[in-house]
Amino acid sequence: MAVGPIAGVGIDAIQFYRSLPSIGGPAAVGETPGAQSFGALIADKLQASAAIQGQGAQAAQALATGQANDISAATIAVEKAAIALQLTAAFRNKAVEAYQDVMRMQI
Repeated sequence: MAVGPIAGVGIDAIQFYRSLPSIGGPAAVGETPGAQSFGALIADKLQASAAIQGQGAQAAQALATGQANDISAATIAVEKAAIALQLTAAFRNKAVEAYQDVMRMQI
């Protein structure tokens, strides 16, 4: 059976699979040369989270000192920072839980 376009959608399944970004590991057939490893992806996201935290802190400080006039923009920046922190903590908790599961495995 030949693999062709997905019925009713008109998407070639193989071309779609090859177009997905890679998250590291050995080079796959059709992998893009600019793909980054999983560790680099996590590091980039942690840096972005830290940047969002900094923006939230600056917005809160500007609002507290009277330099900012837009309360809603400061509130949004602080909430984005809070959500980024919650996401980072959840990721850390899942990573620690996965590590503990691996360490509990019997050989």
